[in-house]
Formats: sequence, structure tokens, C-alpha cells
Amino acid sequence: MPDYVRQANKPHDYVIEIKELIRKKQFPSLTLTRSTTQVAISALFAYLAYTACPEDIIESYWIVRFIVVAIITPLAAAYGVYMVANIGEQECGFKVPAIGSFLGVFVYWDEPSQIIYSSLISSTFLHYHGARWKPLFYRVSFFLPVSMYCIGFLYFSVFFLLSSDYFSSYLSSPISYLSFFFVLYLIHYLRVNSSVMIFFSFFPNFVCQFFFLFLPSFFLFILLFQKTFLLMFFFHLLQFSIDFLLLFFFSFHPFLQFFIFSFSNFTLAMFLLSSIFFLSPFSLFSILFKDFSFFFYFSLILFLSLFLLCTFTISLLHILNIISKFAFPFYCSIHYFFSFFFFFLTFKPFLFSFIFSHQFPSFLISPILSSII
Repeated sequence: MPDYVRQANKPHDYVIEIKELIRKKQFPSLTLTRSTTQVAISALFAYLAYTACPEDIIESYWIVRFIVVAIITPLAAAYGVYMVANIGEQECGFKVPAIGSFLGVFVYWDEPSQIIYSSLISSTFLHYHGARWKPLFYRVSFFLPVSMYCIGFLYFSVFFLLSSDYFSSYLSSPISYLSFFFVLYLIHYLRVNSSVMIFFSFFPNFVCQFFFLFLPSFFLFILLFQKTFLLMFFFHLLQFSIDFLLLFFFSFHPFLQFFIFSFSNFTLAMFLLSSIFFLSPFSLFSILFKDFSFFFYFSLILFLSLFLLCTFTISLLHILNIISKFAFPFYCSIHYFFSFFFFFLTFKPFLFSFIFSHQFPSFLISPILSSII
């Protein structure tokens, strides 16, 4: 434990010691404790994965046997080796222990009780081909915890919707579809804009708009024949075309990149605002009374107005060349709040069920674990 505390704190003497160790040894040495723990944890995970499926089903269906014995079990064994191998000063990728684990399938295929051979081969294969020293310092990733948190709540939302009466009301609200795809857009946005500065490459942003906003609106209109999705399709077609032209001709100048970014957010906000008023009377009645969402959409209209005002203000400051270092954090905080506001709308249909549910702890395990990861 003291060694792990030193590794986490990285005092000056520890850094010098590790640098000297890396200079002497190109690859970390194999210790008896680490190798034994790798095999034990890997075998435990593999046996748990194998015994999760009833044995009579495995023996009765060949395809089930193949999936459990040849795919799920070696992956579990590889993950056990991978998890232990990344403790301490050394690290490894998942590919090398996975290759060694899959090689062990040929040994225990006829006798699944000998799964430990897969763990042994995976651990040995990792030591000779995959173990390496960890970097002394890491760059903090903002994308991974936020994206895992969003994915966990998306799973939470879908699971709750499928197990409640709110699923039908969720389908009757086009804004729910839009907010769902906006969460996917948000995950991508956080990946390309993890810092305070907003000058980022617009090609991933352009591709994400096409796959997460333009195409879904088209297919939803084909499937459901609602005019709101037709409006989505034509609006994103216009935005897609304009963004493509701006990206093609002006993507190399930072000021023009910022202008494209502001224009893209302005058009998206205008569409979201217009889609509320273009809903059919039946859908509007459903939203206001069946989904109990009047407060959410009233707040949405108010916030969109503030967001547009903020966008125009920052753009004007940038045009006048008087933008300061305080303007960018302010703008980013407004935009992140705007994004998470739509993320909140994504799982709004089950909020009332969630409040009165007695299964709160079990349902919350997934997003909590995801956020910790």
C-alpha cells in the first residue's frame, strides 16, 4: 500500500527512482505476486462468465456453447489479466491478453472445467509481448467520465421507459427523440471540445451532425410520418449544406471557425425553438398534460432566448476584437448548461416514476458506476 500511495502522489524522489528503473530495464519484470494474482483473478472472472449460463442450455445448443465457451469466457479471462496487469507502475493493452486467452480456447473446448489454462496462457503471453511501463504523468481526460455518465443515464432511461407506462407517451413526443439524439451529439461535442477554447476541428462536428441529426430526422419521418420530423429533415438539410460550404471554403481561419460554430449553434437553437411551436395540437396536448412537461418546455423557451443572446453577444465581441479571456469560459459554461439541459429532457418521462419508485438503489447503480469509471 505505501508503494501505491507514492505512485499516486508522485513525490520527487519517487519520480527519480522510476526514471532510473525505466533506464535500466526496458520492460517491467515479472513478479510471483503479480503473475499469481493475474491467473487467480482471470480464472475467477472466466468461471463466473461460464457459470452464468445454465449448463444444460450450453450442452443443448451448439451456438450457445460457442458464444459462451469461445467468446464470453475468454474475454472475461482476458479482462482479469488486463485489470491486474495495469496495477502499479506497469500497464498493457487489452489486445495482447485477449489473444492469449483466445488461444486457450483450443485447450479447454472439450473440457470447460479447465478454463484456468486460458488464464495461464493469457498471463504468459502478456508478460512476453505486452507489458510496458506506465507514463509518469497523464493528461486528464474530461471526455471519458462525462460520456460514460451520459451513456449510463441513457441506459437508465431506456430501461425505465421499457418497464413503465411512460414508453407510449415518450413515443408521442417528437422532442424526446430530438433530445435523445442531442445527447449523442453532446458526447461527441465534449470529445472535440474538452478544453475551454472553442477553436476545434469542424470535420468531426460536421460528420456528427450528418449521422446524429440529419439522418435520424429523415428515418423518423419515414417511419412515423409526423410533420415535425419533416421539418427536422429540411432544416438539417439546410444547415448541413451551409455548414459544408463554410467548412469547405473557410475552415482554416480561426475567426471564421468561431463564426461557423456560432452560426451552427444558432441554427440548431432556432430549430429547437421552432419545433416546439410546430407540434400538432394532439402532441402539444400530450406534452403539456400527459407528460407533465409544461415547466420543462417553458424553461426551454426561456433558456433558448438566453442562449441566442449569449451567442450573438460573444460573436459581436469577437468581431469587434475586444474579446477577453473571461468571455470564452462564460460562453462554454452557457453552452454546456444548454447541452445538459437537453440531456435532462432526455430522461424526463420517467422522472415521476423514478420519484415514486422503491427500486431507487438498484436502478442508480449503472449511472453511478459509469460516472466513477
